[in-house]
This record gives sequence, C-alpha cells and structure tokens, in this order.
Amino acid sequence: MACLPPWPAPCHDGPAAPFGLILWFDHAAPAAPVFPFSLFPPMTARDLTSGSIPRWLLVLGLPTFGSFVMQSAYFLVDLYFVGGLGAASIAGLGISLNTFFIILAVGQTIGIGGLALISQTYGRGERAQVPMIFQQVFWLTLVGGLTMWGVMWLLARPYIGLFTGDAAVFREGVAFFQWYVGAFFTQVFIMTCGMCWRAVGDFLTPMRLMLLSLLLNMALDPLLIYGWGPVPGLGIAGAGMATLLAQGVAVAVYLWLIFRSPRNRLLVVRAPLLVDPAMMRRLLTIGFPAGIRDVMFAGALMLVYYFVQPFGPQASAAVGVGFRIIQTGVMPAVAVGAAVASMVGQNYGAGHHDRAKAAMLWGAGAGLGLLGAEYLALLAAPQFWVSLFTEAPGVLNLGALYLVIGGLILPTSGINIVVIFAAQGLGRTGQTLAAQTVRLSALALLLWGSSLWLELSVRGVFWMATGASLLEGCYMLGVLVYFWRRVLRETEPQAVPGTMSTAPAAAVAD
Repeated sequence: MACLPPWPAPCHDGPAAPFGLILWFDHAAPAAPVFPFSLFPPMTARDLTSGSIPRWLLVLGLPTFGSFVMQSAYFLVDLYFVGGLGAASIAGLGISLNTFFIILAVGQTIGIGGLALISQTYGRGERAQVPMIFQQVFWLTLVGGLTMWGVMWLLARPYIGLFTGDAAVFREGVAFFQWYVGAFFTQVFIMTCGMCWRAVGDFLTPMRLMLLSLLLNMALDPLLIYGWGPVPGLGIAGAGMATLLAQGVAVAVYLWLIFRSPRNRLLVVRAPLLVDPAMMRRLLTIGFPAGIRDVMFAGALMLVYYFVQPFGPQASAAVGVGFRIIQTGVMPAVAVGAAVASMVGQNYGAGHHDRAKAAMLWGAGAGLGLLGAEYLALLAAPQFWVSLFTEAPGVLNLGALYLVIGGLILPTSGINIVVIFAAQGLGRTGQTLAAQTVRLSALALLLWGSSLWLELSVRGVFWMATGASLLEGCYMLGVLVYFWRRVLRETEPQAVPGTMSTAPAAAVAD
C-alpha cells in the first residue's frame, strides 16, 4: 500500500494496530495561506526535556495565562453586557454558564488523553507517531462535540427549570442557552486542539486564536444584545449568538491549520486517515476520570445554586458573579499548571523523572504564591470587584460575602491545580477524581444534613462549600506525595500503548 502525500509519517503496509481502519481521500496540496490564516507563524514546537525549569514556566505560562484569562473573559464580557438587562438576566446567564463544566468535562475526557500521549511520545523523540495520535483526538472531538450540541439543545428548558422557579429567570436563561449550546461543539474543539498544541510546546497558537475569538465576542455582544442602526437588539439571546459566532471563527482557523497549513507537520489530518480503536480507548481511559471530575465539580456548584435558590434571584446572581470572579482569579495557577503538564509529560516520556519532580515543585510554589496574593486583593475590597459587574444592592452585598468566604480556597487551589495538571501529563488522572469525590460527598452531606436539622442561611451555604473544598485540598496533598514517591521513582521511559512503534522514529519537521 503506497503512502499518499502529504502524510508526514513513514509508510506502513496496513493498519498500525489490530482492528485499525484506514480511510483514504484525495485532496490537492495545501494552498498558500490567505488572510486571516497568514497571521499565524509556523508551529513553535519545543523540546521541554532540557533548559531552565523556571524559565520554561515563565515562557510557557505567560501565553497560557493569556489564553485562559481570555477564555474566562468570555463569561465576564457576557456578564458585563448582560448586567444592564437586570438581575433576572444575570441569574439566567449564571445558570446557563454553569454548563461550562460539562463542556470542560467532554473536552478534558478527549483532550487530556491527547496531551498525555502526544507529550510523552514527543518527549521520547518519536515525533513521526504524533500525527497518528492527533487524528484519533480529532475524530473523537468531532463525535463528542456534535453529540453534546444536539443533546443539550433538547435539554435546554428542563435544565434551566431545574435551578429556578422564577419565571423571568427561566425565560432569560432559556433564551441565552438555546444559542449557547453551540459552544458544546465549538469550545470542546478549541479546548482539545489547544491541549494538543501545548503538548508539543506550542503555547502561542492557542493564545492567538483565543484572542481573535474574544475580540470578536466583545464587538458582537453590545451589537447583538442592544442593537445598533439596522441591527435589532436581541437581548440576552444576542449574547449567546455572539459567543457562538466568535468561537466559530476560531474553529475555522484551527481546521485550516489541521487540514491545509503547510507550516504544520505534527498536528495534522492527512491521507491516509487512520481510525485506531485501541488508541481511542487509551485516550478515553486517561481522559475519562478527568472528565468525570469536571462533571462532579459542576455538580458541587449546582448544589450551591440549589440551596441558595430559596433566598431569591439576588442570592443566585451573587453566586454567579462571585464564582466567575474567583474562577478568573485562579487563571495564573491554571497557566502554571498547563506549563507543568507539558513539562511533566515530555520528561516522563523521556525518563527524566527528577526533572518532572522539579517541574511539579516549582509549579506548586508559584501557584501557592500567586493565588495567596490574589486572596489578599479580594479581601481588601470585595465589594469593588463585585461592583464591576452589578450595582444591585442585594447582589453587591451577597457577592462580596461570597468572595470573602469562598476566596479562602485560593491559596490551597494554587497547589491543587498544579497537581491536577501534573496528573494529566503523567496520564494518571484517577487520583484527582478521588479527591473531587471527597469534596462533592462532603458538600452533599453538609448541605442536606444541615437542611434537615438546622435552618440554613446564605452565609452557612457559603461556608459549607468552602469547607468541602479545603477538605479536597488536604486529599490533593496526599496525591502529590504519591506521585513524588511512587509514580516518579521509576527510571525507564514508559511506552505509550496504541502507538505504531515503541522504538524511536525519525523526527518530523516541527
């Protein structure tokens, strides 16, 4: 069987793994770049198995910080412009955006397996095998993202109704959510592609695409929400439409990079198209615990919403605003963690376990310091941060209370987040799922037990949520010790199941 260009891997006679399936299609050679695709430079893949670890954390963490802040800024931009529509719109938006954790779960289930296998394979120098792994991630992303789009569109009204009995909040939430469900495909696609690009050390491309998408969302939000000239104002539905359109542009650019860009020789989909069920199972085995973890995280937040619902729309809106502020606040640690994941993955694959340990240590210290400083900033002026998004007196006071109590988790989260990302690089995500199970179980017992025997208050709900998170933090310290003393005590590189070869292959041009 002859290989068809421009497939960059060595030729193979038949499928790479048992029960593999090869599909073929014809296409012309990649065309010359056109605007806006010409704005993207060649892939900046990097070997992270050498060089200064603090320097790599800075070099990789800064663009990742930009990417993740911009991702959270989507919610904050929507919150800012929707804030002018009133408390019901804010509450409806908050309930809708809580489904981001379902999006995150699908993206993590697919993308984390890709990050682990691609980074470890790249670290071992088997770069000719990277395109085949990426193809499996690509097909899983298409199937998972499109399926969730359809399912959540059907569940829009039952979902919103589950978390509010207020007719105005229900109406606004459904109007936004029926457009926002498209993000179950676009955000999953952007998320999984970003993980794969970062696995090979390219942290700049995801940042540039997120910036492009965010700028489009900022321009479209006020236009579609309030209208201008011949464009009618669509209210909160306009915010959902703006998000979907802006993310669609980023997806289009990623598709061009994957299928047509002559500058990308690693993360490509080219003939022959390989469907490898064994590798897909391996990807999902690594990613599934992380995906379930995110579903449970969303479940914990929904429990808080459920128990503050009787206190009125102001309480629900305060949780929405306060949580978004804290979520944005953890972004520096998330950026450090993403850099640690790629460094740990590549060095674990290369057998440099001492270097993987050092990356975890530096990352945990940076996360603790950054988020500890952020909590002090929240304590200094909690009402100021909430006032950036609403001036409603009830929401302002309760939102400030949420920041003071809920913000206590920030310092320990700086360590937790880095451990979670290190687990992704190692492909050992089960332990972090156990930690989230401890948190959700504790929160459920506290809230339901207290509701049976005590009269709950908003303050009490906030404290119980914080206590459950701090308990999770203690468990995560044990996970860190386990990785340090057990997983990283081995000295030989780990083979990646499902690859076409465990022997070093010729490098592919980056």
